[in-house]
Amino acid sequence: MNPSEQPLGEVVASDASIQGGVVLAASGASVLPGSTVDAGATAATIKLRRGGSVRVCPGSRITMNVMQPSQQQGMLLSLGTGSLEAEYELSSAADTIITPDFRLLLAGPATFHVAVSVDAQGNTCVRTRGGNTGAILVTELMGVGAYQVKAGDSVSFAAGKISGAAANNQECGCPLPAATNIPAVAEAPSMSEPTPNPSPVAVQPAPSIAANETQPAPPAKPNDVRVEVDAPFIAAGFQSGCCPAHRAAAGVCRDGSGAASGEGRIGCARVFHEDAA
Repeated sequence: MNPSEQPLGEVVASDASIQGGVVLAASGASVLPGSTVDAGATAATIKLRRGGSVRVCPGSRITMNVMQPSQQQGMLLSLGTGSLEAEYELSSAADTIITPDFRLLLAGPATFHVAVSVDAQGNTCVRTRGGNTGAILVTELMGVGAYQVKAGDSVSFAAGKISGAAANNQECGCPLPAATNIPAVAEAPSMSEPTPNPSPVAVQPAPSIAANETQPAPPAKPNDVRVEVDAPFIAAGFQSGCCPAHRAAAGVCRDGSGAASGEGRIGCARVFHEDAA
């Protein structure tokens, strides 16, 4: 197959349009030299057959070709207004990016990761991204001005002139995707009921004992009569010997024998004086 008829890469995009030579495949559409790729609302990525990729930013158009069709050495990318990003490694070949005002030369051996943007006024920005190791030579198409963009540089050229070169703080290449706001998901309530705080237990003071219940008995006074009951009972009558004979003098019984008349009396009561021996 003629090198000019070999596919340069495969387009990966859902809304991109291709004009020129196209080879349909199960995984996508392969573009031939001389084809034009238009990106739609999203960026179109072209996976290069030799390795690496070219990204056509939304709303941009590029034309892909080869510098030497007989040997297919070096790729030529033409960009009107819009933006592109290139990321690949070159050994000994050199690629060229053409804009309405400039020629950008990417010469190997080096790894390139570069973004290029052009607006309708000819303002052009060139930015090298992380991983880029090669320098980019920028020359005017209609003049003699030249500028070398080194690795890590970001340069803008105003009105399509090298004399308007200045450090660029603006972003080049494809715009960053808009951040998607994901509503926060409320935490599901716990199924277990919260444990209530324990109620304070009221401690009731112990009932105080009345003072009169704890006071000691008053001391006995002289000549007080004290009664001691051994076993009170109700009897039908007193038996003889109810009181001992030696207590008869105390007046417990009517006579010394201890016999008593009458029923229902309390028996066996001992009455004596405190001072009795």
